[in-house]
Amino acid sequence: MTVEIRPDIDQEVERYMALPYRIEIILDEGGYVVAIPDLPSCMSQGTTAEEALEMIRDAQKVWLTSALTHGDPIPAPRPEPTYSGKLLLRLPKALHRRLAEGADGDGVSLNQYVVALLAKGDAALSLSGQIDKRLMDIQASLATLGESRDRIDDVDLTKQVGDDASTRMVEKTSVRR
Repeated sequence: MTVEIRPDIDQEVERYMALPYRIEIILDEGGYVVAIPDLPSCMSQGTTAEEALEMIRDAQKVWLTSALTHGDPIPAPRPEPTYSGKLLLRLPKALHRRLAEGADGDGVSLNQYVVALLAKGDAALSLSGQIDKRLMDIQASLATLGESRDRIDDVDLTKQVGDDASTRMVEKTSVRR
């Protein structure tokens, strides 16, 4: 059954496609998973980040077309949050004391000390994510290499025996892993 899309729906889809929907991309084993959180269940995947981003645009178009065709509500994109740079924390007294002592030992304010610790932790998490991504890339390459090696079940090696061109003898050797 073929469903014809009304021209007005095509125009509405294009209007929604131009809105700034946030796209999340997540490294997954063997590729990338992408989603548009504001459009429930609108997701796709790709072997590369670029391919995944192309695929999510197709998925978004299909999602929007389906919603408009069936009269389903389409959520507007959530605005980007703004950050003031201020954060009020409640923490255990013992932790507060250790942080204050650390700041005093370093000769900086408690605020500067906590910001430096948070920045170090954030950098460590970022580096950990980069290492995880690189390890997944290496594992995928090794898996591909292993699959290629498994396809070479039986190889015939041929070599010429003897120097005389008129007496070409060929010895065949079958090699199995």
